[in-house]
Amino acid sequence: MSATTSLPYLLLRRLFAFLYDCLLLIAVLFVVTGVAVVVNDNEQITSPARFLLFGLVGFLYFAWFWRRDGRTLGLQAWKLHVTSDDASMLTWKQCVIRFLAGLFFFGATYATMFVRADRKAIHDLLSGTNISFRNKNL
Repeated sequence: MSATTSLPYLLLRRLFAFLYDCLLLIAVLFVVTGVAVVVNDNEQITSPARFLLFGLVGFLYFAWFWRRDGRTLGLQAWKLHVTSDDASMLTWKQCVIRFLAGLFFFGATYATMFVRADRKAIHDLLSGTNISFRNKNL
């Protein structure tokens, strides 16, 4: 097993890519909140629908990148790439399943990486996707 596919190496790369994406998503959500407050006559947004809006924005952030070239900004920074199991780009259905599985299972999705030889997380298994390391310098 090479260093680029060992479990600690891959798990850390995936976690750091997710952290990077979360920081970027927080910035996007700040902008969305600012726009929502302006639209709401500069009043605080108290409707529970704001959580649906945040969820939709989060989904669109991830799905747009996954469908565009298989790499969010965090995945790009850590040289990771997500594809379907057949090496094609993700479908909208796969994006929905991947996002919802990650949302509902959160960090527990990585537990299967410890017992599977292919190092797939739960959201990879459920959505039929694969994360791979892409380093053009190797």
